[in-house]
Amino acid sequence: MTDNIGKYNEFRLPKHRQMVGTYASLAPKRPMQALVEFDITKARTYFTEYKERTGQNLSFSAWLVICVAHAIDQYKQVQGFRKGKKLIVFDDVDVWLTIERKRGSEGKVRACIIRKANEKTVMQIHQEIRAAQDANTQDATTKENEEAASSGPSRSMPDFVKKLAVWLYKRDPFRRKMIQGTVGMTSVGNVVGESTGFWGFPIVSGPFPLWFTIGVISRKPGLEAGRIEAREYLPLSIVFDHDAVDGGDAARFLSKLGELLKEGYGLES
Repeated sequence: MTDNIGKYNEFRLPKHRQMVGTYASLAPKRPMQALVEFDITKARTYFTEYKERTGQNLSFSAWLVICVAHAIDQYKQVQGFRKGKKLIVFDDVDVWLTIERKRGSEGKVRACIIRKANEKTVMQIHQEIRAAQDANTQDATTKENEEAASSGPSRSMPDFVKKLAVWLYKRDPFRRKMIQGTVGMTSVGNVVGESTGFWGFPIVSGPFPLWFTIGVISRKPGLEAGRIEAREYLPLSIVFDHDAVDGGDAARFLSKLGELLKEGYGLES
């Protein structure tokens, strides 16, 4: 019988992976998913020109955060938190996003929260992201130590205590905004790089009423001013909390977001 099993390896599951199930329980119970593509040709041209002019890369994530934040600013209910029979809608758009922090030759994925993104410029957010990516800065080191100190006890809690803590946390939108922000954003890779053949809409849900997963930019024919020409498109999968927002508001939000992305909102300034 044992010969049928074959060779295998056994690894200890990292503690941060053990927490994934806990985070998943904070996701909306009735999610509304949208798979969309947006034309970002104009913005991509600007990024190329910016690098040629300055010799530096401008953060694509910073610009995407700006467009998302300003679209939310006009349809704030899409980032609303349910609290019993009430809906708590914050004025601030606090965007939680994943970044890769370099330490020597190694890179670690960390979270970075851009507070009041709807009141900032692309360059301000660019600088925040770059500072968070630099593991040698004092702020980055301090924040990493704080994250380890705060998450350590929760990882070692007994399961029943952990479930109770999550139950209480999920029903406190004010604490959730303070700790995690109001909107989540992650990606499957470097969205600034050229497409390497991968295309699709990765669907991930998170502990936010509004969650974005960024795909890989693709170049393909598109219609512009009545002509077919090569255009660049950004695929996004977006998860709304259907308990907080209906389809009409979600559609209007997506329409506004598409307009901002296509016009390269915020880049000229």
